[in-house]
Order: sequence, then structure tokens, then C-alpha cells
Amino acid sequence: MMKELTTLGLVGTLAMGSTALFGGSEAGAPPMPAERLEPVVAQDVAATNPTLAEPRTAPLDGMEETQLLDDEEALLFAAAPGGAAAPTVDLSSRIASVVVDDAMQSLITPGVRNGAADFAEFQTGMGGGDAALRVLNGRADAAISTRRATSRERRKGLGEELLGDLIVTLVAHPDNPVTNLSAASLRDVLRGETTDWSDLGGNPGPIRLVLPPAGPQADLFARIAIRGDALAPSATFRTTDEERIQAVRSDARALTVVSYEAARRMNAPTLRVDGVEPSLGGVRTGRYRLGAPIYLIYAAEPKAQRAVDAIRMPEIRKSFANFLTVEQD
Repeated sequence: MMKELTTLGLVGTLAMGSTALFGGSEAGAPPMPAERLEPVVAQDVAATNPTLAEPRTAPLDGMEETQLLDDEEALLFAAAPGGAAAPTVDLSSRIASVVVDDAMQSLITPGVRNGAADFAEFQTGMGGGDAALRVLNGRADAAISTRRATSRERRKGLGEELLGDLIVTLVAHPDNPVTNLSAASLRDVLRGETTDWSDLGGNPGPIRLVLPPAGPQADLFARIAIRGDALAPSATFRTTDEERIQAVRSDARALTVVSYEAARRMNAPTLRVDGVEPSLGGVRTGRYRLGAPIYLIYAAEPKAQRAVDAIRMPEIRKSFANFLTVEQD
């Protein structure tokens, strides 16, 4: 029996980060051979749905495996993502320093900063690169990341804690007769190639997409929803999930992409994909494939444990659950 899902309180909106964080080496720096991680799903599930295991073991950039760098290359990558110097992180304090992948930086609301002030200081605006590598190279105590720790990082003592899953879903007007899309139709619609509801079994009329503005947020949603393709450049753009849901409610021909938690919170009807309703259970079993886990990766140091303690505080987890779906024991 699946555990009960809990939608927790929210503060702020998740403004997603840069494409750079999803992996790959810097220009001119050839990657070392990749190393496969142990799948976190049953073998039969992984075999029938191979993309399920990959988001939990590698960045969402279409790579089949996480690229591993040697220590010198990793330090250079962490110090100068995109050719720009990374901000200096002060590790001398008793307070844990937590770097945040650009995609996740709006999880760090004023409430989170204040609530964790005695335990952790959050560093946002890192300018790209892989936050977890900064932990590996001793430049931070912990990182909030869109990937899990690699086997190499675990051998070097890094730990990880699952914060929750970001589940992406589609919302249409309540009166729209279309309630299900195939994965292929979903891709064509979000890329702007299918433009009329009649092509989806609905009433004739243009599909009016309501999307996040072009940039990091749209990029992350696209990577989860359509695996590496870009969202359609021609659409109505609204920044927050709430704004996009409101826009769809006022337009019978509109369609938007939002987090599952926002849709549940606003009682917005969601579309099935290949006949499967969005849910944490569906994501974990691979039946619903529009989801990605978010992790805290931390060093094997006593001070890093303070970051873990901060993340486990109920008020912090409530804030993080703005967009993340979590399980209740």
C-alpha cells in the first residue's frame, strides 16, 4: 500500500535554475569515463521503463550516466562554471554552508533562511555549475541538488537525503473534454508542433499554451516533461504556477504546465499521460514519468550534520514542499 501523500504549506515560487547544472563537463575539458550507479528501482521496473532510474542517478540532461571528473578537473569545474569565478564560500564558521543549484534557489525563502539561521547559511546565485562538486572539493558543507550523489562521491564520504520529488503535470480548463494525452502528443504540444485541440480528440480550436517565461524555470520543466526538448517559444507567459492556473481557468482553450503540488493546492484538474494520473506513486514505479527527485548532498563532517538537522526541521520542510511532493511515514 502506498504511503499517504502530504501536501505541505508553501512560501514563494520555485524559480528554476540554469541549464548548466544538469551535468556535462566544461568546454575543452574532456570527461572521464562514466561510472554507473546502482538503480534505485526494482529490476523489472527499470527494464520496462529505463528512464525512471536515470533521473535518480544522473543530471536531467539526456546523459545516460553521470560524468565523473578527477579531483583537479572537478575543482576547476566547480571554481569556474561557464568561465566565471564561483562565489567564495566561508567554511570557517560553525554554521554549515549550503550551496544551492540554480534550479532550486527559490526554495530558499526568507522563512527558510531565518528558520535555519542557527544551523545553516544558504548560498544561492552560484552562476551555474554543479553544487555537489563544491561539496566534494571542500568548498561547501552541503548542497541542494537536482541529482543524487555519485558512487565516487559516496566513496569519498558524501551522504545524501531526499528532500522530495518535483512532479510536473498538465492543467487544462475544467470544461475541456480532453483528459488524457499520450507521451508523444504531450511532446508535440509542448514543443508547439500540435496546435489544435481537434488533433487531441477535443473540440476544434487553437491550443493556447500558457508557459513559464523562457529561461531556467522553463528549461527545468521541459527537461522533466519532454526530456531535453525546449518548450514552444510562442505562448502566453506567466511566471508562477498560480498565475498559469488562473490563466487556464479563464480560457477554455488554454493548456499549461505546473507542479503537481500547485495543481492539488488549487484544485486544478490535471491531465493523465498515457492513461496515468500524476502521483508520487506513479513516479516512483515509473508509470508516471514526469518527475525528478531533489536531494541534499552533504560532507562527512560534524558541521555538515547541522545542515541535515536544519533540513529536517518541520518548518523548513514545509517551505520546501512548495513544489516538492513528499511521503508521510
